[in-house]
Amino acid sequence: MLKQIVSIALVLTFCALEINGKPSNRIVGGDIISVEEAPYQAALLVNNRFLCGAVIIAPSWSITAARCVYTPSKVLLPPGLLKVRAGTDDANIAWGINDIPVAGVIPHPNFNFVNFNYNLALLKMQRNFAYELRIKCIKLVDSDATLPEDQQIEVTGYGSSDPTVPAQDAKLRLVDVTIVEQTKCFLQYVWDGELGISNNMFCAAGEGRDACQYDAGGPAVYQDRLVGIISHGRYCADPEQPGIYTRISALRNWIDKTIESNTRKQSNGKCVIDN
Repeated sequence: MLKQIVSIALVLTFCALEINGKPSNRIVGGDIISVEEAPYQAALLVNNRFLCGAVIIAPSWSITAARCVYTPSKVLLPPGLLKVRAGTDDANIAWGINDIPVAGVIPHPNFNFVNFNYNLALLKMQRNFAYELRIKCIKLVDSDATLPEDQQIEVTGYGSSDPTVPAQDAKLRLVDVTIVEQTKCFLQYVWDGELGISNNMFCAAGEGRDACQYDAGGPAVYQDRLVGIISHGRYCADPEQPGIYTRISALRNWIDKTIESNTRKQSNGKCVIDN
C-alpha cells in the first residue's frame, strides 16, 4: 500500500513539474467553453485526481498520451488507479456517474520516453460511455489524410489561461492554433539534444496561444476529426517553439488493430454518431 501511495505521489509531482523546460500550466490564450462544444473531451484521473486530458473515441474506448500512463520511473500505472471523467466543464468536479474506471491500459509499444515519439495510449473502459449532449465520441482522421499547412485546429483542455501563475481551476478551455509546416517544425527543434520531430508528430502554434503540460492527452481537431493528441514541447505560447502533437493518421492502423483485437462486441470499438 505504501509503495502504491508513493507511486501516485510521484506521478502527480511529475505532472506538476517542468518537463524538458516546459511550464506546468495548461491552455494558454483560450476561452472557457461548455463541454457540450467538445463532448469528446474527457479527463484522465489517477487516484481520483486530475492528471491529463483524454478523448472519447468509441463507446468503450478513450485515448490519451502514453506519457500520462507511466510513473517518472517508467512504470506503467495499473488500471485500478485510473478513471476517465466525461461530460464535465471542470475536471475537478465529477459529473454524475460519468467517472468510469479503466479496465485496460495499452500504450504504444514503441513509445520513447526521451523524445516522446509514439506518444499514444489506448484506455479500455470497464463500462461504456453513456452518450448524451455532453458525452460523445469523435471520429479519427483517416490513415492517409494530410494536414494542410497554415490551417487552424481546435485544441481543448482543462486549466489556467495564464502561463505565469499556477492554475486556479480546471475549467474546459478552447484555443485555435495554426499548423506549422513540417520542415519548419523540424528545424525549430533540430538543435535540441532531447526533443525531435518525427513523422508521427506535427506542430502547431499561435502568438500567445498554446496547450501546455496538463493538457497532454487531450484532443486536436480539424474539420470534426481527431487529428492529434497533445503531446509535449519546449515552452508555452511561443511561436518560435511550437507545441508538438502526436499525429493520429500515422498511428491510425495501430489504433484500429489494437481496438479490434481487444473488443468482444465490435460496435463498442467504433464511433457512430447520430446527428
